[in-house]
Amino acid sequence: NLVIPRIVSIFFWLLGGIGIFLLARDMTSSDGAILALAVYLLVPFSVIVSRTIQPDPLMTCLIIFTWWFMYRWLEKRTWKWAVLAGSIGGLAVLTKALAAFSILSSFLAIVIILGLRKTIRNAQFWVMGVIVVVPTLIYMVIGFFVKGDLGSQFSLRFFPENWIDPVFYLQWERMIEKVVGLLPF
Repeated sequence: NLVIPRIVSIFFWLLGGIGIFLLARDMTSSDGAILALAVYLLVPFSVIVSRTIQPDPLMTCLIIFTWWFMYRWLEKRTWKWAVLAGSIGGLAVLTKALAAFSILSSFLAIVIILGLRKTIRNAQFWVMGVIVVVPTLIYMVIGFFVKGDLGSQFSLRFFPENWIDPVFYLQWERMIEKVVGLLPF
């Protein structure tokens, strides 16, 4: 019965919408938050992906809440927000390794906002990063060295040579245009 997994996917996609609303409200206003939520929920790709039986809706939800917790940490600079951001970010990366790129971009944004010197000296920033990395690191150590069955997960999936190929970025732009359209992007 595929109804139950679809309901679970829809639940996580909608929960991510709550995170979008909270993040956008904190960054802009309630009106901005409603607009961000509408784009998140009503772009045709959102409707399709929210019904898929894959880890993507959960990963997306966790990434969004990681961003919100990081934003709250930037405002408050308390251990509570640092640990929450690290924990949820760690779960996002553990759910699907591609989340690491979205989480890493958040860390880079913090470095840009606070400045390199201030960020390097901030213990909460480092603890947040360690908490993000540890769950996946443990999983990979067990998978590669204890069980030995994780190597096939990463074969033929990582192509750094594409990073310097302009066609690679044009293909991404075309995919983004097909999925969400250029206006929301």
